[in-house]
Amino acid sequence: MTRFFTLAAVACMAALPTFAVAQSEPPLELSIPGDFVNVNPSAFTSVEVVGQTLVLQAHQGFVPIVADYTANAPSQAITASVCGHEIVPFRPAAPSPSGRLMIPMPSADFAATAAAVLRGD
Repeated sequence: MTRFFTLAAVACMAALPTFAVAQSEPPLELSIPGDFVNVNPSAFTSVEVVGQTLVLQAHQGFVPIVADYTANAPSQAITASVCGHEIVPFRPAAPSPSGRLMIPMPSADFAATAAAVLRGD
């Protein structure tokens, strides 16, 4: 199954050197085996960084997808990429019916740049 959550057409910010990639890459892609979703920044009401972790709070319309992914992740790790840059697969601590998603990033700098892309800075 493939799902797309698109509220607005948003390209990756090629001006950010860490993410200088083709504009056709989705700002954020999440996947579990058998399913993936391309996510636009408008899917989140809050994008923060805590250390090396990207902390996202889903918009009401995206909460069910986050809940589904985090419920499946204990048995099937979530993979993520930001503008085509792959992140190590991760398993959230617990299912998140509230739509909060915490994605571990390779470094604090990577997390800050990813947050800027997802906020549209």
